[in-house]
Amino acid sequence: MEPANTDGWDFYVVATKFITQLPVPVLVSGAMSTKGQVMGILGFNTERTFIGFFNVDVLPLPYIDVGLEYRIGPNYGASGGNYVDGDYYNIDAG
Repeated sequence: MEPANTDGWDFYVVATKFITQLPVPVLVSGAMSTKGQVMGILGFNTERTFIGFFNVDVLPLPYIDVGLEYRIGPNYGASGGNYVDGDYYNIDAG
């Protein structure tokens, strides 16, 4: 594994859609660009990659949401590197 940089940044170019035609409102969004290794915890790679990032939130009541977030782990092997992150998911309620 190549040594990671100690600083870097991610950016999102997110498409979001709030769907109100269903029995309960649903918010859907996705897309991301990253250099992070384990979300930046292990530092940042020298190359940038675009990954899939998807979020779905259901609002069963106006003040409560239940959601699922899924992030495809970046693969920095395209330019000769050998670092691959695992996929990440998170279930939330608020």
